[in-house]
Amino acid sequence: VRYDREHSVSGDFSLHLGLTGGATGAFVEVAAIPAIAASDYLLTGWVRTEKLDHAWAEARVYFIDAGRRRIERSVHRSAPFQTRGEWSQIAIKLPGDYDGAEYIGVELVIVQPGMDEDSVLGQRQVVEQDIDGGAWFDDIALWKLPHVELRTQSPTNIIAAPQTPEVTATVRDLSGQRLRAQLSVYDHRAELIDRQTVAVGAGTASTWTSPWTMCRATTCRPA
Repeated sequence: VRYDREHSVSGDFSLHLGLTGGATGAFVEVAAIPAIAASDYLLTGWVRTEKLDHAWAEARVYFIDAGRRRIERSVHRSAPFQTRGEWSQIAIKLPGDYDGAEYIGVELVIVQPGMDEDSVLGQRQVVEQDIDGGAWFDDIALWKLPHVELRTQSPTNIIAAPQTPEVTATVRDLSGQRLRAQLSVYDHRAELIDRQTVAVGAGTASTWTSPWTMCRATTCRPA
């Protein structure tokens, strides 16, 4: 595990994880990133791999409780990456729906394939692993996102005519900044029907309801 000057997306360095058999990884020190309760986060970055035919690179983000224990059900993983020398983007959303979150954990790893627990061969399985190769990570960033909820007046979100559909939107952001929320409605052909922009945060309402009236069988517009 080292910094590398040869490959980077921006700046002078990237973080390199190399293989000499087995797996390898790096993680952010526990308690280095405090978590704000009920806030959503997004981990972004770039990854590049070479000579990974069986193993893969992966990023993980999760919450940690006050006892510095990982909240296992909060672990969110990226897709497995084997990029063959190309840079690929990472994007992992971490929803803030976990009680007891005090910190955020980030791991960058190379994972080797393991035995299939359901295989009839049991311990006699031959599992191919990589003994060389590596991964590069660059521009890893953690963003705090506004928490967004959408609902209708129906618990099943099925509204039959002549009822008027109503969409209630909630945007929760604890930064205190003034934000702009955009609510768009599409029909079954994914064609835009209408769009509404609302200012939220900084003292303005964070929840609003937009009524729509059915203007024809397949579309609807704001009342």
